Amino acid sequence: MRGMRSTVVQTVQQGEAMTVQTESVANYNHCHALTIEYFEVLRHLQVSQEVADVQECLFIPLLMTPFDSAKALRWRNALRRYLRDPSLAGGFDALHRIATNYAGADFPAARFADEPIQDLEGELLISFHIPRPADDANDAFVPLHWGPLGFFLPLAAGVLFDAYLSQRLKAERDQVFATQIAPRIVEKFITQMQFAYIDAGGNATAVSLEPTLISNFVGGQQLYVTLRPTETVLPAQPRAKITDFRITTTSDLPVDSKAIIHRGSLRYRTAHMSNYLFADGWIETELRKTSPAVIATPTSREERRNPRDEDRGISQRLLNHLNENLEYYHKAIWWSMDPDRRHMLLDGFVAPNAGGRSVASVVENQLIGIVGNSLVMPVAPGFHLDPTYRQDIDHPVDLLHLYAPNTPVPPMRISIPTRGVFAEAVMGSCNSCETKDDSVFWRWEESPSGDLPTAIQPVSTASRASSDPNLTPKPFPAAMINMQTAPTAPDPTGLAAVLKLLTKPDLFKDITGLAANQANALQAMQLSLQTAKSLGGQAVDLAQQQKLSQNIDQTMGSIQKAQRTGLINQDQASSLTNSALQGLIGGGQPPAKSLTDVPEVKSLLNSVAGKPDTTVSLTQGAEAVDVGAVLADTTGTVALDPGVQAIWDANPTIQAAFGNDVNKFQADTRKDWDDHPDAHVHFGNSLSSFRQMVPGYEKAGIHQLAQWIHDNIQDATFFGKKLQIRKSLVTGLAAIETAIKAAATTPDAGITVLGGGFVPRVIAGSSTLSHHAVGQAIDIDPTSNPKLALLVSGSAQREALFLAIKAVTGKDVKALTDYDQQRTASTTFQSTFADTWVTQQQTELTTRKTALTADPANAAKQQAVKDQQALVDAISLVRSALDGLKTLGFLNHQKVVVEKFQAAGWTWGGEWHEDKDYMHFETGAVAP
Repeated sequence: MRGMRSTVVQTVQQGEAMTVQTESVANYNHCHALTIEYFEVLRHLQVSQEVADVQECLFIPLLMTPFDSAKALRWRNALRRYLRDPSLAGGFDALHRIATNYAGADFPAARFADEPIQDLEGELLISFHIPRPADDANDAFVPLHWGPLGFFLPLAAGVLFDAYLSQRLKAERDQVFATQIAPRIVEKFITQMQFAYIDAGGNATAVSLEPTLISNFVGGQQLYVTLRPTETVLPAQPRAKITDFRITTTSDLPVDSKAIIHRGSLRYRTAHMSNYLFADGWIETELRKTSPAVIATPTSREERRNPRDEDRGISQRLLNHLNENLEYYHKAIWWSMDPDRRHMLLDGFVAPNAGGRSVASVVENQLIGIVGNSLVMPVAPGFHLDPTYRQDIDHPVDLLHLYAPNTPVPPMRISIPTRGVFAEAVMGSCNSCETKDDSVFWRWEESPSGDLPTAIQPVSTASRASSDPNLTPKPFPAAMINMQTAPTAPDPTGLAAVLKLLTKPDLFKDITGLAANQANALQAMQLSLQTAKSLGGQAVDLAQQQKLSQNIDQTMGSIQKAQRTGLINQDQASSLTNSALQGLIGGGQPPAKSLTDVPEVKSLLNSVAGKPDTTVSLTQGAEAVDVGAVLADTTGTVALDPGVQAIWDANPTIQAAFGNDVNKFQADTRKDWDDHPDAHVHFGNSLSSFRQMVPGYEKAGIHQLAQWIHDNIQDATFFGKKLQIRKSLVTGLAAIETAIKAAATTPDAGITVLGGGFVPRVIAGSSTLSHHAVGQAIDIDPTSNPKLALLVSGSAQREALFLAIKAVTGKDVKALTDYDQQRTASTTFQSTFADTWVTQQQTELTTRKTALTADPANAAKQQAVKDQQALVDAISLVRSALDGLKTLGFLNHQKVVVEKFQAAGWTWGGEWHEDKDYMHFETGAVAP
């Protein structure tokens, strides 16, 4: 027996705080400044002026008189339209009320506050602290302690104590008192409250209000108490005379109990106003018989208003304003005067030099201007009223020649900006960054100065936390006594077979594999040397190219300098320049001749071509050539990708489309797939999935599917949410969004989630392409507007679901196409379907079966039992789906969403009969 106790205790505490700040300043333009110059594009217009016609006009002076009430009311329509101070527009209505002595105007005779109060209502928040009267040392009733509460108790104190407290434990008595007795005390106290108006002289006028406790009593918490009048007619007290409102009580609570009024409000109504007598959020007053709660009730500015005084004030300001701008408002009257009225006015005046004709008969009824107090109107053709202008019969002169200027008026040019600008970018230059002059500038990248500051150790933001300590206790020490198990004795066997095997001469032929290993090592070494030689040559070329790129300016300058000094001629300079540029782009060394270009190798390869069982292997550097005769496949087919044959066999449509050539189908679909990688994401980056969709699109007349997606599908947004739809629908979808926003009650029209859009798929249960497959459909809020068939599986469950919905709502939703009726059915389902409703259907089934038992031959009762049984079975079959619809219903689109899509020619899934897909909107036919 061994025993050991090991205890490991470690206390570890660690805290970290780190702040790292870095700043980087860099000029990536390398001293080149980029200047962008913006030019405003102007449109130049030339405006020419010329006198086109001259016609005689008549100035008609009219009298301007001051405005009074009658004149202002007479012309108020014209004056109101041109009023310079819109705040005085109400003055016209005030003048009208004053002129009619307020007939039909429901205005008080004086101030609003001077009218008597007709009705009152309000509420108070009151808290109570009522401790239980103390017991004696033996926990018995003490009459003296209960005496102050006697008035408020429904029974005698002793009786109440015996009934509620005497049989209770001491620890339970406070709880019983607070829940059974204290609420009755509070109700009695509230009925003792009295209310009164207080005027400026301190006189009180009692008001009959009934306080009612609405809240359940909880000690220390604020209770809601309503105030309502107990009499039909309240004291006829004008609101203006009420300066305070007093709350008193006729009976006090015990000294150690409190009733505190925290907040309250009281509303009143007069013949012309409803307002607050007080709305105090901070009363905080303890209510005692000797210290009532007094709440100040000052009148507000609105209550002190006198509408009739205001009418007199605004009407006088209006008349003063009209007379201050007498000329302006007379012009407003004349400009807005009806042509017929103006004709009748002018027909009463005789025109000068018109042979006794009236003004209206010699002028055109057209006002062309007002000068001072004169109307300017054109003289009618055929009349000449100017006595200084008389036509000479023999030599008539046109007025146009009299007024036309002797010299043409020079045209005026106007330049106006257009909506666009023209921008031009200009890059600056810097001597130190252009072609460097080695005699002036230093090449820092080749010969750095070396005067750099001492490097700072890089900052690490990794945690400094150490690993958790190892708390595993040490193992038991080695046992003092070790037990050893003896090995099993070997099985006895004969040695004859072993000795016979060892006598074979080739038993251990090449036991170490030395020869094969040496051959493999030699071949690997030769290939490694050849590869190293090739890579070394390429490294030399790259190094030369890099060096040449750094010194290309010096090299070109040296060639030009040698040519100028006559050391080389023009041809040599061109050759050297070409070699330098070739080396710069990696073309300095000519490529080595390929093995297949060597005449001897080419002859050898030709000699063994077509000979079976003959192979030739040649190696030069990193190049190797292996030639062997291979018999051609006589079947004329190539290996098919996995799944291609199955797609081909199952779809006669693609067999006809690809000329009964499965190889063409494979090649064409792969090329279409490879040419348009942007379409891969729609098929999960799977070429096999892409090919499976090709037959459906071919049946719809869509060829080269990936090319079609690239040309026809485009990104779009709808209420800020991204989707992909057909290019031709992007503009229309944006117009639908604009129309919905203009009519919706919320900015997002309740749209939270978009689904669908372009999705390559077929209609569930068929091989026909869905509208989603051509980008002509979208799904809006699928969770709250589901496709009912997707909530269950199988046709039997689908019919059961529609049967249950019809039983709950009373409507066959499959037959409905109208939004309002289906929305009503959805809300009815939410409010009606519940466990109680399901229980009612089961109870109804039991009732019908009982009725059938009493009359088993009644066909109507048999059918009733059959129908109710079918309903109960349907509910049980799709109960989980019905519980899901209980939360959100099945139609939650705003009506404007459905209306605007339908107005644009889209079809809503709620219009379908056999199935209901409330999330779904589609348009057009599935076509290329």
